[in-house]
Amino acid sequence: MGEADEDELLYDDVDDDLGVESEQEKASETAAGAVGVPSVAVTAPGGPSSGSVPPAEPDAPTSVYVSGLTWWTTDVEVETYCSEYGTVREVTFFAEKANGKSKGTACVEFATADAAKACHDKLIYKRIHGRDLTVKFVPVAAPKTSTSAPSTSAPSAAKPPDTAWKGPVPGDRYGGGTGNARMMQQQQMMMMQRQQMMMMQQRMMK
Repeated sequence: MGEADEDELLYDDVDDDLGVESEQEKASETAAGAVGVPSVAVTAPGGPSSGSVPPAEPDAPTSVYVSGLTWWTTDVEVETYCSEYGTVREVTFFAEKANGKSKGTACVEFATADAAKACHDKLIYKRIHGRDLTVKFVPVAAPKTSTSAPSTSAPSAAKPPDTAWKGPVPGDRYGGGTGNARMMQQQQMMMMQRQQMMMMQQRMMK
């Protein structure tokens, strides 16, 4: 074997040793990274499940307006589509006053706010009779709050209405009643007394 062959075998052994060392270094770095660096889970932008809907807030609305319906769409059809998201309590259509024809908008009331939110987020991707739909929440009326301070005193009893007659008494003014009758009796008595006195005077003059 010549010197050239010996040199080639020597370089081949060195290259093999370097290759083994590099593989060992990569394995050690991988193990160190697995121990020292925590793994981070990467989720898709749509969340863990594309069909899930986050829960609604406690005071969230439980009804939605569904618009874009044809005038011949029935409440049964709307309830069938909306019942996929929860229990439907009532479906009410808005109709024309003149002829009773549907305006193409219905109010759908659900049993829970989560069902209403699911309908609001998903029903817009469906069509009823080939029509695109618009879904909006029905605003929740704010509770009325009293600005005045509460009264600490006990509630007073209601005063009964005064129904007493404030006008003139018909018997005294218009010639009727017991008062006028007494006056007439007194006048008659006075007239009788005068007649008696006149008769006595006439007798004395004789």
